[in-house]
Amino acid sequence: MAAKWFHQKAGRAKPWYEKDGRARLAADKALVVESYPVLAFRVDEDLELVYLEGTLAIDSGCGIATLVETKLVFPRDYPHSEPAAYDAAPRFKAYAEKDIKDRHLSSDGKCCLWLPPCSPWSAGDPNALRDFLDQLVVFWDRQLIYDDTGKWPGPAYLHDQDGYLQFVAEQFGGDVKLAGVLAPLVLGRLFVGRNQYCPCGSHRKFKLCHLWKVEEIRRRVARR
Repeated sequence: MAAKWFHQKAGRAKPWYEKDGRARLAADKALVVESYPVLAFRVDEDLELVYLEGTLAIDSGCGIATLVETKLVFPRDYPHSEPAAYDAAPRFKAYAEKDIKDRHLSSDGKCCLWLPPCSPWSAGDPNALRDFLDQLVVFWDRQLIYDDTGKWPGPAYLHDQDGYLQFVAEQFGGDVKLAGVLAPLVLGRLFVGRNQYCPCGSHRKFKLCHLWKVEEIRRRVARR
């Protein structure tokens, strides 16, 4: 009640879950009830945050399900941005700190499901939350396989800044040398004017050379 009163007094926009008569929240609740009934929504009216919490049973093929305490935190600009998923127990964070990155988990248990520019999240897709949870189940399954093998099963980018550099190189057709020259432009570490020579060494103006590609990659990286 306090949060609603403050909004009325200050004239601030409603939180996402109150917009359109709570239609998006209701639709997402229906999706979860149908596909993941063990999870439950919780709305903190004072913090204006929405959580989805519960225990997922992951079967890695051995016939015995492993329980993983899971928590999703919905951002304030949801559904424009995807939720953040966490190892809530934490089950996997309890392992040696050196294993955290190889597990694609942060120190607070946040899951790195994909490099942000590669996220499949689609704000306009009414099934986006269900698809996100499907991918989270795959992620937990890979964690369990990592427990048994010590190796991450499946494709993965390098960690932190190296992952973005790897992504940039892919956008330039795997040309590591070209990516190394243009990555500072993509990541905002270097500025080149439109009419200056392109750093790639072509002796062409930037606007006639790699400007369009750099801007395209910038837009994708900005999704992080």
